[in-house]
Amino acid sequence: LVVSKPIIVTIEPLRVQDITVFLADTLELEHESKARPLSELVYEKTKGNIFFVRQYIDFLHHAGHIFFNLKTFQWEWEDLATIQDVCAIDVCNPNEMENVVSQKILRMPQDTIDALKLA
Repeated sequence: LVVSKPIIVTIEPLRVQDITVFLADTLELEHESKARPLSELVYEKTKGNIFFVRQYIDFLHHAGHIFFNLKTFQWEWEDLATIQDVCAIDVCNPNEMENVVSQKILRMPQDTIDALKLA
């Protein structure tokens, strides 16, 4: 039996510019500059932690703060001040992030939840 050393991969936090590119691509925006203010808010809440970035954006979408406008056929989001007031969640706080993930699990089909309980 050959035991090899584990490979350690260090993942640096995303920068605001990285989040801007990600959001512009994900939300199919013509100009990255349009995503910059939202990116700054996401960075402020997540400190660039890639897992938290993804979870926070998902949280904003499911809470209706990021939405697809069927009249303009574009992704939009509420005023950032409104999002900050309503979403006063600190996703870098493990207890609050646990709540976000728990809410996500509760939206899953019951069969999936039952399967997760077995894991």
